[in-house]
Amino acid sequence: MNPPPVPLSPDHEPMVTAESFRQRLRSAEMMLGSWVGTNDSMIIEAMASSAAEFLVIDGEHGALDRQGILLSLIAARAGGARTLVRLGGDDPVHVMAALDNGADGIIVPRVRSVSDVERAVDLCKYPPSGSRGFGPRQAGGYYRSEERYLDQANTTTTLLVQIETAEAYAAIDEILEVEGLDGVLVGRNDLALSMGLPRDHEDPQLLHVVKDVLGRARDRGMVRAIAAGIDPQAPAMLRDLGANVVAAGADLEFVVHGLDTYLREVTERLGSSEHA
Repeated sequence: MNPPPVPLSPDHEPMVTAESFRQRLRSAEMMLGSWVGTNDSMIIEAMASSAAEFLVIDGEHGALDRQGILLSLIAARAGGARTLVRLGGDDPVHVMAALDNGADGIIVPRVRSVSDVERAVDLCKYPPSGSRGFGPRQAGGYYRSEERYLDQANTTTTLLVQIETAEAYAAIDEILEVEGLDGVLVGRNDLALSMGLPRDHEDPQLLHVVKDVLGRARDRGMVRAIAAGIDPQAPAMLRDLGANVVAAGADLEFVVHGLDTYLREVTERLGSSEHA
């Protein structure tokens, strides 16, 4: 008869803690991660067990509600990945739920002003630094280490805001000075649309804006994140622009690309064999 499982002690710590993850996001020359937007726990766990250092769980454009984000966080932890949750906005209930359920950090999209960023900080921090309500679940070790989590949360939780509007770019220096903000994620597509530029990542004006935002964040020692597709050459080019965190590709994108590539190669081989 097997002995009963031993519960985790309140002092149990994963190999990579939220604190060390936050520090690495700021200091690493390059970190590679990916996006998940489906609600399939097996796919998320499989991606989390890859060499990717983190997963962004997408609650903005993905098919994830609060329950979906919770299940995605559980699957990502099972696979060993650190997590950032991008929410559809700055609703306090959704911010609180993501953090309570173990997200290492939050990405807030579509900020336009200093006040938007200050609100995001307020929602992510416990008093006296903010107004986050107390009720951690997984984050507090399922009631086993709530006090330790409370003591550490304000200094270990990562907050990034997306710079993807003309208004945010105009206020970039003031935004980067907001206390409690860890860095930015540049949204090139929406930024281009907002500024009336071509949605072309090689457009000189867009490149100038992206490099400018990343450079200003780098000068302050902040996280400089950016999303990319599945081109293996993209992370090196984005690093040259000033990025140090790249979230490359997404679950569905990798599935579609892998299937299309396979079918194309098989079709070509079958065609060649018919003419042999």
